[in-house]
Amino acid sequence: MTDKQTVKFGDICREVKLTTKDPIADGYERYIGLEHLDSGSLKIKRWGIIEEDNPSFTRVFKKGHILFGKRRPYLKKAAIAEFDGICSGDILVLEPKHDGVTSDYLSRIIHTERFWNWAIKTSSGSLSPRTKFSVLKELAVDVVEKEKQRVATDVLDLIDEKYLLKENLLNSAETLFKVVLINEIWKPKSSWKEFSIGELGEVKLGRQRTPKYTTGKYSKPYLRVVNVLDGELDLNDVEEMDFNDSDFETHQLKTKDILITEGDITSVFNVGRVAMYNDEIESCCIQNTLLRFRSGPLILPEFALYLFRCAFYKGIFAYAANMTTVAHLGAGRFSAIKVSIPPIERQKEIVDKVIVADKLVKNLKADLANQQEFKKVLSAEFMETK
Repeated sequence: MTDKQTVKFGDICREVKLTTKDPIADGYERYIGLEHLDSGSLKIKRWGIIEEDNPSFTRVFKKGHILFGKRRPYLKKAAIAEFDGICSGDILVLEPKHDGVTSDYLSRIIHTERFWNWAIKTSSGSLSPRTKFSVLKELAVDVVEKEKQRVATDVLDLIDEKYLLKENLLNSAETLFKVVLINEIWKPKSSWKEFSIGELGEVKLGRQRTPKYTTGKYSKPYLRVVNVLDGELDLNDVEEMDFNDSDFETHQLKTKDILITEGDITSVFNVGRVAMYNDEIESCCIQNTLLRFRSGPLILPEFALYLFRCAFYKGIFAYAANMTTVAHLGAGRFSAIKVSIPPIERQKEIVDKVIVADKLVKNLKADLANQQEFKKVLSAEFMETK
């Protein structure tokens, strides 16, 4: 092999099709489902026990094999097995085709943006798209000599180790934040007074999206449930619809409005995610998948934010939600929830204390995001065809 060759993925990788009819008798103890693979990570941190769960899986993998999630490839799930076991039929078991390519290098090729884009592009099915090895193998990839493969994987392994350490630090920081939050806010003192949420501020449900609002003269950006994460807004995918002057006045957002997710189709425990709006988007409104809370004189917006996040972690919103096909919190049920709050001065003191732990979490998340971007650039330099 010369310094660099461009080959088809199928020239360096093959699908392994080992099976078992009786995994326990054949000596296998653990199994891997798609839920055990983390997006963007080569490390398998969780697994199931065959004897306890009795899965119907028959596909076998061995230590060193690459487990590739072929279902919903946009989730970017692929990891290296560190033990023998069985796995879901929605996982492809892959290995190098010859000794000119190491398993580590092959896994790094898979975790490039170019490879994932190909997997997503070639997947079929609307609700649960799947890709196939027969189409993955057609992608052109660059392969360097083995010594340069080792250098590339060693550098990327060091980045992963640093990322894992910081990820563990983030987990500890998030735990600390929740402990501080609950201790400061959810353990009211005798001087605190009880109110319904509706007594503390204005609660408003956003406007329903209907076909007649998709076009018009007064198009405005609006936020919906996917834009509200836990404690922060995700503004990567903001849509627009028509709001006339009257509707805009009713549904517009103002600085320090608190947004709460009103419903969730996947789990009732996702209902009630909370974030604050701080004029990130001009002339922005909300859809009816969100509730808007605007603080009155008895509660600081920042205290309301942390109070509601605490209620979310404690499952208060999930308990209050109405369960049908989709879990709904609703403006009425949300407004009726009872909470205890201290005087304004004490609210300020609590916010100052909690915000320190909150900022630590946000800074660590930003560091991890930057590290991931750096890794993408480096991976492209090492792996991708220019």
